Amino acid sequence: MMYGPFLFVCMCLAGLLVPCSSRTLVPQPTSYVKAAQYNMTVTRSSQFFVVANSLQSEVLDAAIKRYTSLIFFKKETKHAESVDDGNTLTSVDIIVASNDETLQQGIDESYSLVVESPTATLKAPTVYGAMRGLETLSQLIDYSHANKGYMVYDAPHTIEDVPRFTYRGLLVDTSRHFLEVDTLKTIIDGMSYAKLNVLHWHATDDQSFPFPSKSFPKLQQGAYAPSMTYSWQDIEDLVDHAKKRGVRVIPEFDTPAHALSWGVGYPELLVPNCTWSTTGQTVNPISEFTYELLQGFFGDMAQLFFDDYLHVGADEVDYSCWNTSASIKAWAAQHNTNLTGVESYYISRVQTILKGISRTMMCWEECYDNGLTTLPSDVIIGVWRDWGSCWGPCRVAQVTHSGFQAVLSSGWYLDHLDQSWQAMYAMEPLANITDPKQSALVAGGESCMWGESINDATVMTRIFPRAVTLAERLWSPKSATNAEGLELRPDEFQCSV
Repeated sequence: MMYGPFLFVCMCLAGLLVPCSSRTLVPQPTSYVKAAQYNMTVTRSSQFFVVANSLQSEVLDAAIKRYTSLIFFKKETKHAESVDDGNTLTSVDIIVASNDETLQQGIDESYSLVVESPTATLKAPTVYGAMRGLETLSQLIDYSHANKGYMVYDAPHTIEDVPRFTYRGLLVDTSRHFLEVDTLKTIIDGMSYAKLNVLHWHATDDQSFPFPSKSFPKLQQGAYAPSMTYSWQDIEDLVDHAKKRGVRVIPEFDTPAHALSWGVGYPELLVPNCTWSTTGQTVNPISEFTYELLQGFFGDMAQLFFDDYLHVGADEVDYSCWNTSASIKAWAAQHNTNLTGVESYYISRVQTILKGISRTMMCWEECYDNGLTTLPSDVIIGVWRDWGSCWGPCRVAQVTHSGFQAVLSSGWYLDHLDQSWQAMYAMEPLANITDPKQSALVAGGESCMWGESINDATVMTRIFPRAVTLAERLWSPKSATNAEGLELRPDEFQCSV
């Protein structure tokens, strides 16, 4: 079981005790005043959390139940002994403006939190803002072995908090190595503790196709084995688990390249007689069956995933495969275009399909780099390359200058074990941008846990604590780069989860 951060230990860094009063919040809030006037005991009761105006929300109710269990994880052997002048926290008033549970890009996650004796007050415009505030509260409440109960140190605490970016993501790849649903749920739990809010699920690649489809069920024949697949119910449960933790799930089904596994069940989907490509097989961009299959499959996925966005990959399209096809070259000549034009045609057809199921496209930066003329204005471009004369924040500046939204992942690859968390922390999405209009087009960023070298046993230690550095970079103010406790926060997070 994973415990929420900072709930019960003030220790662990290199085996040393860390004084509770020295700890800092993860991620750092926008505004935080720690008055340090007194410590106070916390009185556990069934009415500890009080929701104002009898607001009805399954998401908020689930969050309160979850954080009650996370905060009060240990049964007291006796009542906590009072400290100082008997200051006590007896309840938390939660005031939420709306019970709307819609979770989409741009949702308001702001909150304010005042923790003082005898009542703390948490205010938020949405249930998801309240959820972020509950996470912060959980980091302020500790179990004291000395007092045999729960404590808040250095009270009162006054916090005003709002994330700097609305897209704070983590990519998880289950194609290279299959991950069990319970593992994915544990990852989502960790994301919620760090206030990450998007699980980018890289679901398919050349290696395997573990996803179900009611319209084209033979697609799942591309899985490693029947036991290494996800059922319809698995995905519904996972998406619900994520929503209750304020995490959107955006699936990625990578095409037209990286598509070998698609062709196991439907070989007619792939380019015929293609024998070489650096990025695996590609789908046939001029076959109507390709678009018939995508129409059915994406329609299936729209029933499983409620998010407005669907990621179509579109990275590393190796034209050498298409260049071996006489029919594709003939089609290009007939339409007075080249192979880039063929890719533009493919993307335009995919975009039409997505529009028909009320989904907006995400794709990797090759969509932009290849000069495709059919990109919709509302596309989000994922910037991932970490080489060349202009990469990372430089490429983000180029993409946004052209009027497109961008999500940065360059420099945040968790499978690159030679990259320190300090280097990740220093990566700034807006480093090359001064125009406020361009800044507004930077949706945020995501760290990437590619699956070539991980499995269920190792993936959590690869993701955390380094992903915490990205979480703070995307939530906290831009100025929070040399703040007190920088070297302690990721380790503290790892120890307490």
